[in-house]
Amino acid sequence: MQNRILYIVLGVALLIVASVGIFQLVRNKDTTTNQPPTDSSSPTPSEAPLFGDGNNNGSDPLFNGTPDPNAISNGSTLTVNSKSACPTQWVGQTDTDNDGLPDTVETIYKTDNNNPDTDGDSYKDGDEVKNGYNPLTPGNARLDSDDDGLTDDQECKWETDAFNPDTDGDNYKDGVEVTNGYDPAKTGDGKGSDALPEKKAQLSDAAMRPNTNSSNYTEGLAGLMLGNTPTNQIGQVKVTPEQVQQTLANAQLNTTLPEAKVSELNIIQTNTPADINDYLTKIDAMRPTELLDSNTLTTALMNAFYGNTQQLASIRGNLTTYEGKLLAIPTPATAVPHQTLLVQITRFLNDRLGVIQTYGKTDPVKAYLAARELQAGLNTNITKLKTIRDNLASFVQ
Repeated sequence: MQNRILYIVLGVALLIVASVGIFQLVRNKDTTTNQPPTDSSSPTPSEAPLFGDGNNNGSDPLFNGTPDPNAISNGSTLTVNSKSACPTQWVGQTDTDNDGLPDTVETIYKTDNNNPDTDGDSYKDGDEVKNGYNPLTPGNARLDSDDDGLTDDQECKWETDAFNPDTDGDNYKDGVEVTNGYDPAKTGDGKGSDALPEKKAQLSDAAMRPNTNSSNYTEGLAGLMLGNTPTNQIGQVKVTPEQVQQTLANAQLNTTLPEAKVSELNIIQTNTPADINDYLTKIDAMRPTELLDSNTLTTALMNAFYGNTQQLASIRGNLTTYEGKLLAIPTPATAVPHQTLLVQITRFLNDRLGVIQTYGKTDPVKAYLAARELQAGLNTNITKLKTIRDNLASFVQ
């Protein structure tokens, strides 16, 4: 039931964040290749996956509207010894092209045993496989032969089968087990017998029932939905999207803009039409068009919900740089209201994106509410900013 709540929250959250692109002062940025989510995550109350396996293969709620969190793909059709894909088994084997990958393993991955760099990306095939990268695809594509959320090199670490998504046959993908603190090579008894050491301490009855008063909004929401449901019946509680949305709709939103003091601005002594025109020209010229378009922002926010915050951190860094440039622009007195509001909006955007960056994976409800605050706050203030700018432009016409 807790998982179902999170699926609904995340699905609704993406609908909201997709509309945040109304911040027209920042528009375009080349979309970068998304890196797969890492395996690190905060412990979760149950072994079932909270966010899927991070791949667009139908197991994720963000890509598939009706997810089955326990679904497992059929795996690879290769009939090979999974251990042969691990470097510990390569010692003394023939390596025709001296790329660190024995000829027998080249056959498994369909690489060219006469070409040390099959995909031509300047990295030897052996180095790519050893570090979990696909030797057939240039760039940063990861190598996950059985699509279970663990790259092949990680499979070697956990002593799991790189060509079987569920090594221990317990109906949970290997990557899902590792992410949630369970041993992917050990079949459990359903009570945590296969939990990794750091997870065992968290499997008490109290830890499994969400706390309504928790500082974690997501856990609090789950607690509201569960009420006093016994722990052994949690999975039987049905929660509809309408119930979750209705609960979240009652949440109080803080859309107050951060303060921007007039003393922070670079106010000039003259206030002529020429000064105003120069101000507007500079503002228009420095619009950070490389920062955000709707696709880039949505991708960055979606990745943050998976725990991959690199792209969102970059966007926020560019916003901080943009704010610094704003404060340095010579501002005539008539333009002070416009400049002040523009700085406030920039800070508001940066602040709420920061909440999503910090809590997207560990507390998606809190991140979702920050996205709603962005939508509500920007709608009103962007309209106000446009009105002020139009008035300023009338002085120089």
